[in-house]
Amino acid sequence: MPHQPHLIPELRDLPPEDGWPRAEATGRACTICQCGLNTGFVDSSEAIQSFNAHGAEVTAGHAQA
Repeated sequence: MPHQPHLIPELRDLPPEDGWPRAEATGRACTICQCGLNTGFVDSSEAIQSFNAHGAEVTAGHAQA
């Protein structure tokens, strides 16, 4: 199975300003991959570590589908 990990930041909606929607980052993120990896929303630094570790596994050929 091909791997393609993604890092998804969590956003929080803010009240509109001058009719424009607004959002801000919460400081959390989620790492997902089509192989089934899904960290859920965790601290951004933890999600980045999971993303990098999964990428290293894929590069080394050790990722499990």
